[in-house]
Amino acid sequence: MRRLAQEALDSLRDVIYFTMEGGAVISLGDLLGRWRAQLKQRLEQAGVQLVWSWDESCENLLLKARDALSLGRILYEGASNALRHSCPRRIAIEGRCCEDVFCITMVNDGVPDQPGEKRRSGPGGHGLHNIGERAREMGGRAEFSSQGGRFEVRLTFPVGAIDAREPGD
Repeated sequence: MRRLAQEALDSLRDVIYFTMEGGAVISLGDLLGRWRAQLKQRLEQAGVQLVWSWDESCENLLLKARDALSLGRILYEGASNALRHSCPRRIAIEGRCCEDVFCITMVNDGVPDQPGEKRRSGPGGHGLHNIGERAREMGGRAEFSSQGGRFEVRLTFPVGAIDAREPGD
């Protein structure tokens, strides 16, 4: 119960923070440490290791407040889905900027290889749908795959669709 209350408070704090100034832009670099700390705490409480790797060049992206809120929720939803529907030992989250594309990959190692293996079951929800919808709203796309005991969420965004930098900046 305490964890749920803390998560609700964190979500409310994010909504207030990101919507106080409607036209605000936020550096991705300013957000990464915060997201990493929140995810690490949540995953460690569940006995799951977080592996976090981001290109330094991604830190220079400027996000609209709404996109920053959506991206944070995508990361959190990806971790929540892994905890709810599989038994991961580790979750790796990687961010890369390659030319004009910004990519985020989330991989968990908790998908059973065999049908009879232990798998957490929870009611089927809307998590993957929500991730895909948020990515589309930001001008990107989400792809999901499962192979070799791993489940992968791959997000791709054209840099021009999410970088809030004004032309000529």
